Amino acid sequence: MKPHIRRVSGAQASQARSLGLVKITKNSANLLFDAGVPLVVVGTNVNSFHFFGGWHLAMHVDTERYLNEGQTFDRLVNSWSAYNENPETGKMAFFVDPKEASKKGWLI
Repeated sequence: MKPHIRRVSGAQASQARSLGLVKITKNSANLLFDAGVPLVVVGTNVNSFHFFGGWHLAMHVDTERYLNEGQTFDRLVNSWSAYNENPETGKMAFFVDPKEASKKGWLI
């Protein structure tokens, strides 16, 4: 039985849909990370224009590489927060491509 992946709503989540991404909770991101599903991490105050265009503020996380190197989700979160979390960009938000999650057997 697969755990339930929780979506998050709001303005940033609505904008991200145009990029083909779904905003998810931190706990859901942790489950997907452990399953090897690629994630996108970006600050909560960043609009979708600056994800992959503009300032290119979104970080693609190759979870399989992290897992192969023995890294944990908590270590990823701590590293990202130390360098990227600030009042201008906001706290951490997680996104996933539903097609990638489906390929790995996780339905969003």
